Amino acid sequence: MDFSLLRELNSIIETDRADTTYKYALLRAISEICQENRKCECSGGRYVLPFGAVIAKWLLYYYPIFDSQRFIPQKHNEKPVGKPGKKIAFREQFQQITDYYGDGNGGISEFYVNYLKGTIPTNLNSKLIVLLGQLRDAIRYPMKHLGSKSYGKYNAIFFDHKNGKRNTLQNVNPELVHTRFGDFSISKDHYNLFKLVGGFISGEASVLNKWAEFTVNANPKRCITYETITKILYEHPETERNTTDSKSFYNTLQESEPITCIWSGKKIAPNELNIDHMLPFAHTKNNHLWNLLPSSKTMNSKKSDKIPSPSLLRK
Repeated sequence: MDFSLLRELNSIIETDRADTTYKYALLRAISEICQENRKCECSGGRYVLPFGAVIAKWLLYYYPIFDSQRFIPQKHNEKPVGKPGKKIAFREQFQQITDYYGDGNGGISEFYVNYLKGTIPTNLNSKLIVLLGQLRDAIRYPMKHLGSKSYGKYNAIFFDHKNGKRNTLQNVNPELVHTRFGDFSISKDHYNLFKLVGGFISGEASVLNKWAEFTVNANPKRCITYETITKILYEHPETERNTTDSKSFYNTLQESEPITCIWSGKKIAPNELNIDHMLPFAHTKNNHLWNLLPSSKTMNSKKSDKIPSPSLLRK
């Protein structure tokens, strides 16, 4: 196995910045599609897959999120429909679908049955077609950008062939979705990688998932639910971003000599002093003093959860 592909995939999951959940939804969809052994053509060392297969996955991923009674943001600082502020691109259109099937009209199960049979109500069909187009446009963004950090170019892993005949789409059903939105391709090496480790990415083959399944089945009375044991298995001690000691130290030091920002090299005014996790807390949960450095409020905000490059760390 080419372990460089595994390292690259790990880098994409762990460190590539994401303003929305698109990256995670795409990786989950690709993992599941490759696991399902779909028939696909291989040309020039690349597997060609229907774009609609990813769209269909996203329909099911995002439906329960947008159907939730509690607002669940899928974009940094996202606001609910009807309130000013940022919105995920297809939330408003999607919510028209979830609203229709809400209030005792069957929810996601009824929607999915209608979708499979091609019996989406006429007044809703056109709205669903618009939603499918919005999902396609949203998917194209992570398809273009995933792997660009590792390879230094766009479309490093996926290539969108931008074909398709969605204008002829009428009654929405799985076959039409899979055939009318064109194709995308993935290198043979990446396809085999997702086929091999995709179960771990989507969670179906993960150790914790198997542990939870075993625990549920080990109890004859089935009094422990999968959701309950999963929540227990994921519990861990809360680790806060504790910078108190470090800030106290730099405040004391600042009384006798100027403090400079670790990132800009400029002097920090007393009221501008922030303590920055050099290696982001979101990735390392590290509150050791060597990882807590003085930064101006402005630079700390700009850096956010970015991981500094090796050359910058050496400097």
